[in-house]
Amino acid sequence: MAGAGSDDVSPSARAAMACSTVSIVVSGEPTNPVIEGRADLIRGDVEFAGREFDLERGLLRFDGSTPANPSLDIAA
Repeated sequence: MAGAGSDDVSPSARAAMACSTVSIVVSGEPTNPVIEGRADLIRGDVEFAGREFDLERGLLRFDGSTPANPSLDIAA
């Protein structure tokens, strides 16, 4: 995963994660999808800001906003 922002802030991240449960619904138009649901993360590795972390648990939530803006709650 990678991100970029304004004001010369461009965090980058790399992640390899395993999910225990995934419940996601995709609707809307192909050019403007609406994504709702969640994925429970059970293990993995996350690299952020040049540091690597071992994922202990996590939750990835999609609230249906467009464009998609998922929230990520992790413990590493």
